[in-house]
Amino acid sequence: MRKSILLSAAAAAMSLGVAGCDRRADGAGDAAGSSAAVEAVKRTEQAMLQEMKSANAAKVAAYYANDAAVMFPGDKPTEGSQAIAKRYDAMMADKAFALDIVNARTTVAASGDLAYTRGTYRATYTDLGSKQPVSETGNYVTVFKKQTDGNWKIVEDISAPGFPEAAAAAAAAPAG
Repeated sequence: MRKSILLSAAAAAMSLGVAGCDRRADGAGDAAGSSAAVEAVKRTEQAMLQEMKSANAAKVAAYYANDAAVMFPGDKPTEGSQAIAKRYDAMMADKAFALDIVNARTTVAASGDLAYTRGTYRATYTDLGSKQPVSETGNYVTVFKKQTDGNWKIVEDISAPGFPEAAAAAAAAPAG
């Protein structure tokens, strides 16, 4: 499996940026505590981002529920926090590994026990063929579930490589 595909999934798992987060809790506008739940998910994402930047796969995996699944493009789901930790450990061993995230939306269900984040990512890693750093852009969705102790953990994580960076830059540029 190509390393870039694995990094796409890492980016999905790292739906961590807080810039650009939507503070809405769709469908939960009248639910007490919906704003607090959105903020709790964002804090969880930020804490996980710090562990990712520290290249601590075990601590990153601790943000996943024991039965979580990460869907790496082109491969069967990686299931369980221990298997997820092994995948991240291999990715973070790459000295070129870097990840930037733009979280476009954070939404909490009216029930207050499920949430998702959605956005874009840019991952950098060492290409296995050329041995040179390359970058990839894409989209992600990460689903969180509130645990009985009140903490939020990831239960499903999926990413998809997007269009080439030149096209992404052009799409993001102001018209005119």
